[in-house]
Amino acid sequence: MEAADFINKMIMRKPNYRLGVNGPDEVKNHAWLRQFPWKDLHDRKIVSPFIPQKDTDHFDEKNINEEWRDIEDEKFKEHGISLRRNSV
Repeated sequence: MEAADFINKMIMRKPNYRLGVNGPDEVKNHAWLRQFPWKDLHDRKIVSPFIPQKDTDHFDEKNINEEWRDIEDEKFKEHGISLRRNSV
């Protein structure tokens, strides 16, 4: 419930109604994020849940999610072409 409320308030069509229009504390104090350790984040005490390996090859695909490997899918190719049209 709190997560859905947060998302709904963040995507309000009119910017004046969006969560955070009155500053970042408005977002931090939302019920969904209220218990988050903001001070620890600021002090860099929180360890990242994912740290990619440092490689020299910036085009290495080993960290790509398998579900995203749909480039060869026929529907992907069909819709990929339509995304290149100027009318889209």
